[in-house]
Amino acid sequence: MTDGWTPRRQALTHEQVLGAIAAGRAAMEQLHGYDSAVKNKALRAAADALVNRSHEILAANAVDTRTAQAGGLAAGLLDRLLLTEGRLAGLADGLRRVAELPDPVGEVYIDAPCGAADLVSQSIRVPLGVVGVVYDAQPTLTVEAVGVGLKAGNAVLLRGDLAALHTDTALVDLLRDALLDAGLPVNLVHLLPIKERSSTRYLVSARGLVDLILVRGGTRLVRRVLPDASVPTVELGTGNCHIYVDVAADHALAEQVVLESKLR
Repeated sequence: MTDGWTPRRQALTHEQVLGAIAAGRAAMEQLHGYDSAVKNKALRAAADALVNRSHEILAANAVDTRTAQAGGLAAGLLDRLLLTEGRLAGLADGLRRVAELPDPVGEVYIDAPCGAADLVSQSIRVPLGVVGVVYDAQPTLTVEAVGVGLKAGNAVLLRGDLAALHTDTALVDLLRDALLDAGLPVNLVHLLPIKERSSTRYLVSARGLVDLILVRGGTRLVRRVLPDASVPTVELGTGNCHIYVDVAADHALAEQVVLESKLR
């Protein structure tokens, strides 16, 4: 990864990030004209493609994992980078489950009288807008972020890690193809330049253009991102990760949850 100190390279990266933001905003506004069925169609098309085109994804992932192994990436991080047929099938099932959920956009969750008898106060769920996601080398998040973001009517700008470059590129190509197949604007999803570290800075400082930044990763990533952030930013990297089991819970299921969440 370059540090982006070449003025020409910096200018090009800045232009690419701003272009992706503008295209994402325009695509998100177009999305408001589509009903929930079209979004669900795109999610199911992406799920099918993850299975039917698994050979493409796994070939790209093999390039990344070989490079990471040669570079001495820690075993735990290498496991998060690794994709398998089983993990792709799990991601596909996740997208299908998201498609089955009720559409949150337009849902009225508070509807109450407000003072005078002829006034009613309503709270209605609306899309966040253009959402940037900055994360470590964990390609499962590429799919999950787009699935949830699309369902909620947002454009998603992805800024992954150099270690997952080939995998994320293949996944985003697949996801954009699914949008196209469903008749949705492909610019709802963008993979920002990964080889230039400055792309993260340009994304998180695009106040007024990007509506929310989600940072998912370790302390090192969070510390690198937050000082430059002027866009509202949510840090998802640290916190209370304990699991509490109620006495009335299904203990066999609880055991599976603990093992799945703590040992991978």
